[in-house]
Amino acid sequence: MRILHLSDLHFGNKYKENINRMFPSFLKTIKKINNDKKIDLIVFTGDLVWNGNSIDTFYEVNKKFIEPTINEISIGKDQFILCSGNHDMSDNKELLAITEYIDKLKNDDELNHFFENEDQQFNLSYEKSDNYFKFVKQYYHKDNIQRLFHTFEREIRDQKIGIVSFHTPWRSFLGDHSGCLLIPTQAIYNAYNAIPKCDLYISLMHHPLNDLKKFNIGSIEDILFEKFHINFSGHYHKKRQGVVFTSDIGMLSVSSMASMSGNDGSMIGFSVTDIDIDTFEIDISNYTYIQHDNVFPKSSSINHKLPMNEEKLAQVNILKRLKELKDDVSQDANALLINYDDAGNRTFVEQFNEPTLKEKSHYESMEAQNTLKKGNIFNIGQLFNKNYIIYGKDKYGKTSLLRKLQLDLLEDFKKLKTIPIYIDFKNIDRLDAVSLQKEIRRIFHLPSAKAASLISDSEFQFLIDNYNSEIPRHDVILNNLTKEVKNFVVTLTSEETQESYISQTKINQVQIKKLFIHPITRKNIRTHTSKFLADYDSELKQEIIQKIVTIFNQMNIPFNYWYLSLFLWIYKKEKNISITDNVEMLILYIDKLLEREQIAQMNKNIDYDLFKKLLGELSHAFLSKHSPENYSMSYAELVLFVSRFKDREIRFVTDVEEIILYLLDKGILKKEGYSGRYSFRLNGVMEYFTAVYMTDNSNFVDKILNDDQYFLRYANEIEIYAGLNRKNSELLNKLHKKTKNAFKELNKKYKENPDKILFDKIKHYRELAKSISNLDVKEQIPIESDKQDDMLDEVGPVQGFSEGVKVKEPIDLTGGYTLNQLWKHIFILARAFRSLTLINDSNQMNKSFELIVESYINIGFEFIEEIDFVKEKSEKDIEKKLISVLTSFIPLITQLNLSSAVLHKNLTRFIEEKITELEQDVNNNQYKLMLFYFMLLDANIDSNKKTIESVTRNITLMSLKNTIVIKLLYYLLFKLNGNKPLEKFLKNKIVKLQLELTPDAKKNTIINNVDKKLLLNRL
Repeated sequence: MRILHLSDLHFGNKYKENINRMFPSFLKTIKKINNDKKIDLIVFTGDLVWNGNSIDTFYEVNKKFIEPTINEISIGKDQFILCSGNHDMSDNKELLAITEYIDKLKNDDELNHFFENEDQQFNLSYEKSDNYFKFVKQYYHKDNIQRLFHTFEREIRDQKIGIVSFHTPWRSFLGDHSGCLLIPTQAIYNAYNAIPKCDLYISLMHHPLNDLKKFNIGSIEDILFEKFHINFSGHYHKKRQGVVFTSDIGMLSVSSMASMSGNDGSMIGFSVTDIDIDTFEIDISNYTYIQHDNVFPKSSSINHKLPMNEEKLAQVNILKRLKELKDDVSQDANALLINYDDAGNRTFVEQFNEPTLKEKSHYESMEAQNTLKKGNIFNIGQLFNKNYIIYGKDKYGKTSLLRKLQLDLLEDFKKLKTIPIYIDFKNIDRLDAVSLQKEIRRIFHLPSAKAASLISDSEFQFLIDNYNSEIPRHDVILNNLTKEVKNFVVTLTSEETQESYISQTKINQVQIKKLFIHPITRKNIRTHTSKFLADYDSELKQEIIQKIVTIFNQMNIPFNYWYLSLFLWIYKKEKNISITDNVEMLILYIDKLLEREQIAQMNKNIDYDLFKKLLGELSHAFLSKHSPENYSMSYAELVLFVSRFKDREIRFVTDVEEIILYLLDKGILKKEGYSGRYSFRLNGVMEYFTAVYMTDNSNFVDKILNDDQYFLRYANEIEIYAGLNRKNSELLNKLHKKTKNAFKELNKKYKENPDKILFDKIKHYRELAKSISNLDVKEQIPIESDKQDDMLDEVGPVQGFSEGVKVKEPIDLTGGYTLNQLWKHIFILARAFRSLTLINDSNQMNKSFELIVESYINIGFEFIEEIDFVKEKSEKDIEKKLISVLTSFIPLITQLNLSSAVLHKNLTRFIEEKITELEQDVNNNQYKLMLFYFMLLDANIDSNKKTIESVTRNITLMSLKNTIVIKLLYYLLFKLNGNKPLEKFLKNKIVKLQLELTPDAKKNTIINNVDKKLLLNRL
């Protein structure tokens, strides 16, 4: 907690020139202090003005001093706490009779009697304070403002702070006040009782206690020292700090300099007090004004630790040690972050995202066919009072969850009264490896007897990481731990396996409830991306999110925060990377996964490319020799394989078992629990290293290309292989020939102009046009990102990951290629075409691109025939009508597939040239023009208004106009990222198209019946 202490401003004509000169420098200084660490409270200990003859003077100082001060450090007006000083009183003289009466009071009882009666004499004795009293009543309209004291309760950093401002100038007059002032003891009791149960008590008074009358000073000191922790004062314009010991804890007395006034030799400046409420350690920094330079530099600092009795000292020691433990745990938690060294000091807590915890596993939820809604979601706060075992896949954030629990418990220890003990069972190999008493002695620096006492008296939450029910000593250790304490809660984390769905865990015969960590959703991805890339614009973040979902699904990468953070770290680190380049992202991902820098440190003679070659050959060995074993080896086989590689490669000097352990540690390889065999942990990683092998083994590439039964199983490997050798025109030529041959019959079947075929095949476009014309586009508002995520997750959740490698099964081609297999053919060619960015053969590029476009169009036509076949089989007219309408969506599906497969931002110029060629004969190139126009818009809608103009002007086929309206509506709802001018432009274009589709529609009676989720399903 940080307090800015000001005093003795004496605002008024006398010091106006001084204040005007110093004030800007003062504001600059406190702003810098506040930027370093937030100021929580300002206390002002009297003499705000030169005199209190007019209430307008208080209004003026509020406007010219208080408001600028609190605004400069962004603090609320209620956090500026005032105390009255003798200069804040008016010059009105008190009636002599009242003065004489009060002067005759000889003890505290008589003074309390006078105070409690509040008769006319008391009221008259307060008259000179009336202007100040009226001002503070108006300023603090919610606080307890009494005549001889004001009380304030403030919540600061989750601590309740009680503050009392005492009206010591009540008996002050011109001249020396020493030994003349009075404070009724009952006033202190009343003030203290008005703010009960505070964590810290602060008293403010303008005058020091030794200005009180002799009969009054002793009793006031006793009460103040007993009830309050800090006393701030002013008046004498000197800095003085002192500590007084009492029966419980001490009280610190702090006197401040005059803030900005005085030509009488007074010290000018202010102080800043930092207080640790848990340990009562206090740092005071004094800032003294240097007139010549007009600055307030830090002149001195003083450290205090309030003395306390033995019981209080023991309590404070626990709090202090827990604070140290929190610092250590924070460092351990920060080390879990992939990007901590590059995060700009953003901590684990700042970047933490709560996992999705449910009673049913993701697998069980999928079985129930209700992935997102099955079961309640548990939050971290629910883990504090019950025993749980939390199952999760590797890198699903189990350790992070426990560390966050530990930090939360340490942060809220004063409220929850629970000591968190984190223990990692991963490397525990002995029953005596864990001792609670040793852990308590280590944390709190206690001897055995006191450690035992603390264990007996305290509540614990055991946070056990990497628990394994199949290891008997884990249960023995856990049971021994919990027998040592009376009150405890246990939170276990364990690897999710098939057994975890049916197993039951008990501690000392007490059943433990199961929870499961689920894969992350699009909304989770967006939240984490926003934290990770806080300084990136929303459009780029959206593009990154979409790319992550695409790559994770394609490469079968788990949807969890670790892998998500890894990809985001790569993108942030490699600023020149193209987000549309899957292979470039994947290469950097593998480099980070392998910790390329660490490999260099393992042995200075090892070559990273040689290391990747080993993994490439390992992948090939799995494919060629270990298919019956699901691409796995025994440990002996793995050691033998690496040893033989080492024998062949003279430069490979690293120890064999060291390499294997490294690959297991980094999650490249894994050991199957049920078989004890070793394989690649992720299918996508194995595919990458298969592509690495392909770069040096053209015979293997040819074998894949020539084996029709397996070729389609290598789609990802071929795309990666193309990205690893971007000049490989031979590969493009071979893929072109293979795809052309596969599509020979289909492309021959649809050799006519695609516009004519489309016109002949889509006969029911009017039904769709009628629905489209009924959409009230003017009322449509772009859907917010989080709502988009909810809709997308409901339509198609991102969690498609299945752990482990997939064995490639041969494809049955007895009846020729299916439509889906043909689609896979053209997808492979399209992705390779996109990755082969350094090919200069324009003829080959044009041939392959034309084949890709033609084939996607013709697949769509063939799909229409399948729809017609289904329609003919239907016996109900309504079903036939609905099935017929489906054909109207084929151009849209074709466009989406084409963009998804081949679009890259470096192809925009190529596509623009294609458009220019086709626009020479717009009427006979409608379909292709529509596809190419929307490829440009998919690449960048913001800078392609002219393309929108072109597509709405040049495309006249009614079946394609339906597609245009739906696609533009999709942009409107999902892609604008707050671009209001483009929103207006799109709405106008869509309305115009609606009227073209159904000329009889009345613009003013369009009905708002758009189903956005239906639209999303169609897209």
